[in-house]
Amino acid sequence: MTKTFHFQNDQDFVNIYLKEIRPYPVLTQKEERILLLEYKTNKSKEAFNKLITSNLRFVVSVSVKYQNQGLAMPELINEGNLGLIEAVKRFNLDNNVKFISYAVWWIRQSIIKALYEKSRLVRVSAEKESKLKRVNRLAELSLQEFGYIDYNFVAKRSESKNYEVEQILGLSNNRISMDEPLGDDNDSTIYDLMTDDKSESPDAFLFDEGTRHSLHEMMDSLNEQEKFVVEYYYGLGLETDFNLEQIGKKLRISKERVRQIKKKALEKMKQTGMSYSLANCA
Repeated sequence: MTKTFHFQNDQDFVNIYLKEIRPYPVLTQKEERILLLEYKTNKSKEAFNKLITSNLRFVVSVSVKYQNQGLAMPELINEGNLGLIEAVKRFNLDNNVKFISYAVWWIRQSIIKALYEKSRLVRVSAEKESKLKRVNRLAELSLQEFGYIDYNFVAKRSESKNYEVEQILGLSNNRISMDEPLGDDNDSTIYDLMTDDKSESPDAFLFDEGTRHSLHEMMDSLNEQEKFVVEYYYGLGLETDFNLEQIGKKLRISKERVRQIKKKALEKMKQTGMSYSLANCA
């Protein structure tokens, strides 16, 4: 018998959806790599399905950042899932890029495209349409070449400003609270459902005792301003993280200046032995 759900709001939908997908195990990087190889080599449907279902939680974590912008959460998550499917199909094992770093770009682009189509009532000039396509192509090129989106690279090649690139790529800080209880009689939160006891979330290493010790050692190489930016951007020791604009307001500097400080800080930390994983979150 098919289940029928009635959703009061987006939060209600996310709660129920996360419970539905929780049985799907999160893969280790080694397991993910094996499945990607199996899919690319033999077009295995089983490998393909496992790659999709194991990353459904991650799609939710990206989708919630685009709420209240024109699409309901079910639509956002559906578009995000389509982006995940595209990422699995297009991923190149020969490139030195983590799958999750590659997938997040496709998930975002699928959502952004849907939001854009939803708002097509507002006429966009041919020139702006051309810039949107150019920025997206360059962002994908940057991801393939460097393993991350280099905003300076994209801005320069597309003859845009950094903030324009960021707007086009749809970076947003709107989100559903990850700490909101699932119900009056349930102490579990959305974050609890997003994580899996058997595997690490993308940022879990930040809270591992051994890594935390190393992290603080690496932070010693930074000046006070750099420490502030890293701590607030990644939410280290804080209840939440902050975006570049919010940090800029606290320090009374521009968002672009915060980005430069963050980049320099991560380079320092890498040079002194910091795990490359943190840099990949940039």
